[in-house]
Parts: sequence; structure tokens; C-alpha cells
Amino acid sequence: MPKYSWRGLAETIGIISIVVGLILVAYELRQNSQLMRAQVFNERSTQGIEVFLAVAESRELSEIDAELADAGFPDDPTAFSQLSSTQRRQYAWFVRANRFRIENALYQQLIGVMEYDRGHISGAKDLLKKYEAMGPDDTVVRGHASTGRLRRLLAQVEDMYEESI
Repeated sequence: MPKYSWRGLAETIGIISIVVGLILVAYELRQNSQLMRAQVFNERSTQGIEVFLAVAESRELSEIDAELADAGFPDDPTAFSQLSSTQRRQYAWFVRANRFRIENALYQQLIGVMEYDRGHISGAKDLLKKYEAMGPDDTVVRGHASTGRLRRLLAQVEDMYEESI
């Protein structure tokens, strides 16, 4: 008949406790990861809503946006130069706010916190087109036309996506 020692039993219970503890920690990490992803998604949605509501709630921005769209902007860059100085400034700030939102979404995709979303790629390309159409020489836009980070993030996310295909 084999002999069991209290010491062996205590070691076995200790090992089982450690394994159970590690399983619980892994479960909590998984839950925290899901909560973090939900929080990021919620924040992204909030940012988008705020940018879009800025146009919806602002008569001036809505008129500027409609005027530019009717004139074929950004494909027709002359439409932006035909706006008043105040309108150009308002639109430049709106585009800048949207750029920050898109940069954030691309960065979240790059670090793996947010799943790949082709819409942000399209949004980034559209913003770059708008910046180009607004013109780097326009004094209203010059201080807002820092698109280097947006270009880098866009290229990195596109490369990452192409590598995963």
C-alpha cells in the first residue's frame, strides 16, 4: 500500500491552486481586453458622432459642405478658394478635427486594439484629397495641413492589411 505524505498532498494542492489562479487571471485579462475594445469602439463612435453633428447642427458648416459638394470639391479645388476667408477657416478646422479622428482610428487599428475597418482607409484618402485641394499656400490652411502623420498611419495600416491577406 503506497504511503501518502501530507507534504506531497500540500504540494499538489499548491500546484492546483496556482493553475486555477492562472486560469482566473487569464479569464480576467480576456474580459479586460473585451471591455477595452468595447470602450475604444464607443469612443470612436462618439468622436464620429461629434464631428458629424458639428455639420448637422451648424448652419454655416452645412452650407459650406453643400456648397463645396455642389461645386465638385475636392476634385475641383477652385471651389475652396471661392469661399470667404471665414468659411475657409471654418472648413479647415472641421477637416482638421476629422483628421484627428481618422488618425486615432488608424492608430488603434495599427496597435491591434481595433479591428481593421476599410472605411477609415477611405476616410483618410478623402481627407488627404481635401487637404491637397485646399492648397498648401492658403494662409488659412497652412497651419492645419500637417498631414505627415496621417500619411504614415495610412501606409502602415494598408501594409499591415496587405501582409495579413
